[in-house]
Amino acid sequence: PGMGLRCCDPVYLEKVTPYYRELLSRIRPHLSTNGGGVIMMQVENEYGSYGDDSEYIRRVAQIYRDNGIDCQLFTSDGACMWMLSGGTLPELLAVANFGSGPAKNAAALHAFRPNQPFMCGEFWCGWFDHWYEEHHTRTAEEVSALVQEFFDIDGSFNFYMFHGGTNFGFLNGANHPGTYQPTITSYDYCAPLSEAGDMTDTYFAIKEVIERNTGVKAPSLPVKNTEKVAYGKLTLTECAPLFDNLNALTTPVHKAYPQTMEQLCPDFGYLLYSTEIRGPIE
Repeated sequence: PGMGLRCCDPVYLEKVTPYYRELLSRIRPHLSTNGGGVIMMQVENEYGSYGDDSEYIRRVAQIYRDNGIDCQLFTSDGACMWMLSGGTLPELLAVANFGSGPAKNAAALHAFRPNQPFMCGEFWCGWFDHWYEEHHTRTAEEVSALVQEFFDIDGSFNFYMFHGGTNFGFLNGANHPGTYQPTITSYDYCAPLSEAGDMTDTYFAIKEVIERNTGVKAPSLPVKNTEKVAYGKLTLTECAPLFDNLNALTTPVHKAYPQTMEQLCPDFGYLLYSTEIRGPIE
């Protein structure tokens, strides 16, 4: 209680340090400096969208180094001055996140940090879907044209996402720009490799652009997309409304004042708060 999150709060740093120690011990053998494939490591994530505690970022970077992370360290933020200035440090490579306009965003990053290479840390191939929204789609031609633009300006890029995925259970998350926007279970994201692991038209279009610009032909992969089967229509004949089954799913907690999820629940899920208001009310 009272602990400050993502800042130089001593209690917070005390708690995250052993977490990082365990996490980094699993990554360290795979660093390029140890013969593996990990060439860079990101410190925090889009911290400039959250805060501007530079000393906190420096302390997290030091935890990396204390645990043998000796590859290139970088920070990743939106390509605007207030996000970049709050989320990075002079001694770390600063990269930008975006899904369009590489040249425009490169100019914004160079204005902030003129003497460093340009890289997009999260090149968004698509976007996630919220419940009740239209499904976000993007053509292979549009994505591959943006990849070509990176080559045209001699920029580096990292795909987000390269492989689509699935948010199991209650791990989907949400946004809240004034209105609650829950993310759906699927996190396909128009990725070059789909949620099912299939190579998409976007994958082959990107492959062609990379081969054309590097002069290196990628080896043929001994894989193919999984065969799909139509199982027919499934008709649901029964239902169990959530609010009618609350007592079967959990045990209510009665308090005179609201408590936080951290006080009542495990790491994730949902809480339902209710109260009784007695009248008369004007």
